Amino acid sequence: MFPVSPKICKWPPSEVLPERSNIIKKEGLKDASKFLPLLEQAEKLFVDFSAPTGLVGEISADQFERVFEGLGQNEPQAPLREIYPKAQALALFGITLGPTISSQIESLFESDDFVLGYLLDCMASLACERAVDHASHQFADAYEGLSTMAYSPGYCGWHISAQKTLFQMIEPQTIGISLNEDFLMSPLKSTTGVLVAGPREIHGVKPGYPFCRQCKCRTCLDRLTTVQ
Repeated sequence: MFPVSPKICKWPPSEVLPERSNIIKKEGLKDASKFLPLLEQAEKLFVDFSAPTGLVGEISADQFERVFEGLGQNEPQAPLREIYPKAQALALFGITLGPTISSQIESLFESDDFVLGYLLDCMASLACERAVDHASHQFADAYEGLSTMAYSPGYCGWHISAQKTLFQMIEPQTIGISLNEDFLMSPLKSTTGVLVAGPREIHGVKPGYPFCRQCKCRTCLDRLTTVQ
């Protein structure tokens, strides 16, 4: 399997920093004003210690078929199996915030600064999602009129073991992302997947699959309302 030739993307931390309202909503903070000083502190730590970097490499449907099938452990009804053949363009991506921000989060928890650590952890997770959105926007710019959505191994019936073939194809190691034998990535605040560009209706997946019962995210319909 020959790797694709991805482009490296870098974003200023402030560009992927999530809005406070999104953190408040995600964590259900009822008295947000009480957490404002800690949110400000977390934002400063994020800007100082994160280094948002990504790889995006266009890939053919035939190439992606090998990535998608991975080690053959996908759910039979994985929606992406039906979606990607209808796409007009596909691109693999790997995105990380770098090792230092993860170290900062770990350090806060180790020093019993749990609330600040928790807020910074949430902030970094949402920032990863925003970085994926940025990569998706940049990819969509080349395909005007198409809708682009990101899909990642470990979700919606696409088995996490597909990470192995994805790493072989796009080589996220070049931006400092490694994969262990359990298919988990390091640094922790990293993500990979495929960008799928096509008619909006191909992304219309409803959460009625058997594996949906174990899903804790349940954000597929929300994502569809904001798809490019």
